[in-house]
Amino acid sequence: MQTFLWSDFTVRNKREYTYRVVAIRGQPGALVEGENVEVRITTENEDRDTHAIYFNRGVAGSQAYTRKFGDRRPDEVPNREAWRWLSRGLFEAMLDFVGKARGPNSAVRAAVYEFNQGAVLQAFAKAPRFGCRCPNYLRRTSDS
Repeated sequence: MQTFLWSDFTVRNKREYTYRVVAIRGQPGALVEGENVEVRITTENEDRDTHAIYFNRGVAGSQAYTRKFGDRRPDEVPNREAWRWLSRGLFEAMLDFVGKARGPNSAVRAAVYEFNQGAVLQAFAKAPRFGCRCPNYLRRTSDS
């Protein structure tokens, strides 16, 4: 028995896609298609009424990144295009969400991995100035 795991890091939200999975049999140079199945999906909108869930592309999309931008670091790609592609809206949504947190009835709590984006750190640092309750999790953990 074999297992199969595949991800498509190029999809966009609120779109329909059809995927076809085909079993391939035979010897190298003489492969033939076997059974297949098609699956239709509709990707969700990240930002829905009350709650929003965003997933960036991060490291998992590295092959798709290389196909799209070549062997360039994100800061070497003009117009922040690579950063926007990697973010998939997460960066922008986070800034928007934290920026709306105002007044004593607002509170912001976050579980963030690799919390090192300057603009996001600044947004979290500013939130208490507008009356928002934020735990003190903006501490330097190293000198790097």
